[in-house]
Amino acid sequence: MMSVLYWTTGQPQEMWRAATVVMFVIQVGSVSQGLALVVSALSSIQTAVFVVLPVASPSFLFSGFFVQRQHIPAAFRWVMETSHLYHGMQGLLEALYGRGRAELDCEEDELCFLSEPKEVLRHLGVEEVNISHEFLILLAMDLLFRLAAFFILKWRLRRKR
Repeated sequence: MMSVLYWTTGQPQEMWRAATVVMFVIQVGSVSQGLALVVSALSSIQTAVFVVLPVASPSFLFSGFFVQRQHIPAAFRWVMETSHLYHGMQGLLEALYGRGRAELDCEEDELCFLSEPKEVLRHLGVEEVNISHEFLILLAMDLLFRLAAFFILKWRLRRKR
């Protein structure tokens, strides 16, 4: 699905960009699943359905989509670093608009404010991003959540005996 979406939105026909976008989307989904596993391991099925949304909400709020980093007080910027959606968005935007992408297509009769990819990144606050660093952070979060879920389940099973 993501590969179809990539090509139909007029993104550059560069295989490494498409592969990077798909890789980040899959990894963000995997981290989200790991977070859901932790919540479901900590509580009953009925409770987990209601608890998972408040637990995941800070990740949505601090993803950098609703409020950009420069608009958040310095005391709360660390919360952004704990959001897997923030790291996913940083990596996706760098893959789409960074790494020497050509200017965006603009029709002659259209007014284009952001035709330069570097300006798009600057406007979104994604100027100095290392794709591999963002991916490794997502991978570490994924492993952390899955290991935490495993040990929580193991602890709950031992306690039941």
